[in-house]
Amino acid sequence: MFRPSVVGLSTIIAGSLAAAVVTLALPAQAPATLASAHPADKAIVTERPFDDRRQVQLNIITGAPRLITSPRDGRLTALDCRAGDALKSGTAPIAVDGRRLIALSTDAPLWRTIVLDDTGNDVAGLQAELGRLGHPGAVDGVMGVSTLRALAALRSALDLPADPSPTVDPRDFLWIPDPEVRISGCDAAVGAPVADGDVLLRLPVRIVSAQLSAVPRAAVPGPRMVRSGNAMVPVDERGAVAGDDALSTIAALPEFAAAVGSGRDDPSLPMSWELATPVSTLVVPPASLWDVREGTACIQPVTGKPRLVRLLGSDLGQSFVATGGDAPIRAVRIRPPTGRSCR
Repeated sequence: MFRPSVVGLSTIIAGSLAAAVVTLALPAQAPATLASAHPADKAIVTERPFDDRRQVQLNIITGAPRLITSPRDGRLTALDCRAGDALKSGTAPIAVDGRRLIALSTDAPLWRTIVLDDTGNDVAGLQAELGRLGHPGAVDGVMGVSTLRALAALRSALDLPADPSPTVDPRDFLWIPDPEVRISGCDAAVGAPVADGDVLLRLPVRIVSAQLSAVPRAAVPGPRMVRSGNAMVPVDERGAVAGDDALSTIAALPEFAAAVGSGRDDPSLPMSWELATPVSTLVVPPASLWDVREGTACIQPVTGKPRLVRLLGSDLGQSFVATGGDAPIRAVRIRPPTGRSCR
């Protein structure tokens, strides 16, 4: 039988130990997936709409409370009233002693009994509103047969009994200031006695004026709006809301109703102040900007010379800049050569 010699075994063991030492001494080769990536030196430029939005307070001046009152004495036998609902001209939501009263929006309340051949602005206002409600006739300010027929057609459309009298009795009408108003409260109850002039329901207070408590400094020139939710109305350069339609939009906001309901006189509302039409801006990393001063900075496109840009704003590690209509920038250097000037 073959027996290895002591010298042979020693040689084998020594060789193995030497190989292990060499293996440990050599640096391990890192896997390709763990190798460090080359640091990025450029960033792709993207575009984004910019509305220069700021949070502001809108100070509101309100007028006197608006009240709908009973035109006659009697007992309230019907009251279609719920806070938040709309009250429309040409409807009959209230009855006194079983007689339905027609809500009507005219230039001025009907204040007298109108008979045939009467003339005046009250007659013209009645004629115009009857026509708007789909019952046209002459709008000449003269009470005639055509006006009585239009009024009879309105009563028929409301399923009200015909009135045989050739007159217009103001006690048959509830005057409302607009063709459609929002009810803010109901002050009467069915079955209760009412007298001429008693409050039946309330409307939201009218807004006399609305203006920002302070106008922010704009980063971008242009017409401005104030927004609350989906409601937007224009404001002028002084921060004032102009126009009855715009004021009515604010008056219809739930936030305004809550502010008025809290008992505050002349409340203020938090709003967003922004460009009416957003502008397109470039989105770049802040590290790509240098020589930042007076609202401007330098930026280095991947190709070409450094460019002067206007700083508009920043958000979440992004800067928004405008180039002033020069050639488009597709990518910028993240570590620009700050020794060069763009000015």
